[in-house]
Amino acid sequence: MKFFLLLIICLSSARAEEFRPKIVETSLDYRFTGSSGLLRPRDGVANDANVGVRPYNVRARLSRPWKAGAGTLSASFGYELLGFEYSNWQNDERVERLHSLRFMLGYHRRLNEAWALRVFGGPSLNSDLKLITAKALRATAIVGFDYTLPKDHRDKLGLGLAFVQVFGKNLVLPAVSYGRRRDDYRVGVLAPARLAGYWLPRKDLDLGGALAFAGGNFRIEQSGSLHGKRVEYSVGTVGPSLIYRPRPGWAWTLDGGLVLRHHYAYMDGNTLFRDLDMKRTGFVAIGAKVGF
Repeated sequence: MKFFLLLIICLSSARAEEFRPKIVETSLDYRFTGSSGLLRPRDGVANDANVGVRPYNVRARLSRPWKAGAGTLSASFGYELLGFEYSNWQNDERVERLHSLRFMLGYHRRLNEAWALRVFGGPSLNSDLKLITAKALRATAIVGFDYTLPKDHRDKLGLGLAFVQVFGKNLVLPAVSYGRRRDDYRVGVLAPARLAGYWLPRKDLDLGGALAFAGGNFRIEQSGSLHGKRVEYSVGTVGPSLIYRPRPGWAWTLDGGLVLRHHYAYMDGNTLFRDLDMKRTGFVAIGAKVGF
């Protein structure tokens, strides 16, 4: 859920960056979203118009790459907490905390001077953890090729396919990435999850903005009327972004701005059980990454 694929964390690591063997990386991210009313209150339910929902998100990840013959193998473990705080909620059952435990394996191999192969995939357990069942298992997979443009070997294009839940549903999507870096700016695209551009005033500072989408699909195991149903959740954000690197392998991030799209729904199979999509609001996200 910035990745982050997750996902959107795993997806962003595929943005035309080379693996660095013999380095363990840990990261921690927190996103605070302002309380927002329901986008489509139910007809005839007066209190729905007064309901407020404030989601928050915490993600942690540990990753390690190794040389594997002519390529590089990487493994990562991740945990995500997705929580919801409610105001003026009456009677109906609700979900307050969801969890995702994720394991990913990746493989990168340069085929020649221009082309490289990237493969990522792995399972995750997505639920409220009231019970642990196989029905809460989800999968993520990305297969693609990176092409280094010949002009100066600093522009890279990636093409592939991804099986992800970035919009809260299990989807097979084209994965297109583009990375361009110059002395004073860089641009990164990972369609459909992220678009970012940064000005580089100093070697340790990136200033810019980002458009990003993240999400997940979770099974509800709590007892009651919601048992066995699913949560679809996705968030799309846009705004300024800052990355500060106090030393090699370390980074602090600060993002903020507007939540453009906030999808939250309880699903009974493929049937909508409760629509909790939220109105636009603001967000702030902070993060830290340490490599050693």
